[in-house]
Amino acid sequence: MRALVVLSHPEPSSFAAALARTAAQTLGTEVVDLYAEGFDPRLTAAVRASAAAMAKGWIDRVFANGVAYDYPGTPAWTGPLSAKRALAIFTSSYEESDFAAGRAGSVDAILYPLLWGTLAYTGMQVLQPYVAYAADSVDEGTRTGYLAALRDRLAVIGDEQPLALARR
Repeated sequence: MRALVVLSHPEPSSFAAALARTAAQTLGTEVVDLYAEGFDPRLTAAVRASAAAMAKGWIDRVFANGVAYDYPGTPAWTGPLSAKRALAIFTSSYEESDFAAGRAGSVDAILYPLLWGTLAYTGMQVLQPYVAYAADSVDEGTRTGYLAALRDRLAVIGDEQPLALARR
């Protein structure tokens, strides 16, 4: 299986970086570290002097019309990346219960624009996201557990069924 692991976190010693390294090691690939590479998220300096997040700038430039989708040519959700699978891996400072209780909003609602408005729109098969909850406040044992759970999941990712298309 070929995989692309993209890291968008400014701190190389962060837990997000540990998740990315774990994913890359498990899948036998490299980490594309947007901060380490000095990735410029702006489309052009003249058009978009962006203060937007690094990952969004990468998505804007990589998931471009004519590359990742063909508007108005190819119908949405059937694009050129239909043979690809997408697994979003995130850290959250919130506890899982904060999402379940609705205080932070549901994970599905928060990730909807990325998972369905970007990844699935290109035809990609979207997998259930992996979220390491309360990553900035849990102990090392919990972090170790998160990394082990990610390794276990990635080891069988080829068998995982994509989520059903969730159009709103």
